[in-house]
Amino acid sequence: MSAFDDPWQMPPNLKPHSLGGNSDRPVWNMPVPKLPPSLDFVQSGRSHGVVAPMEPVHIDDYLEAIASTRVSWSVSHV
Repeated sequence: MSAFDDPWQMPPNLKPHSLGGNSDRPVWNMPVPKLPPSLDFVQSGRSHGVVAPMEPVHIDDYLEAIASTRVSWSVSHV
């Protein structure tokens, strides 16, 4: 799952209007410490990363781990 640690650095097509972008979708926030032990935030750029499994897993297990984080999501920008 793609993630940005600084929403101001998101491409305009992904940024909501409140951040100067042109997307109608909100930006969701979740603190990295809330990730389950099976997931990790892997930095892939200055302000971008991915939420990835800690070890190779079946896609269904990965999707289940991602889904389990929903209770920790909050909308940070609309």
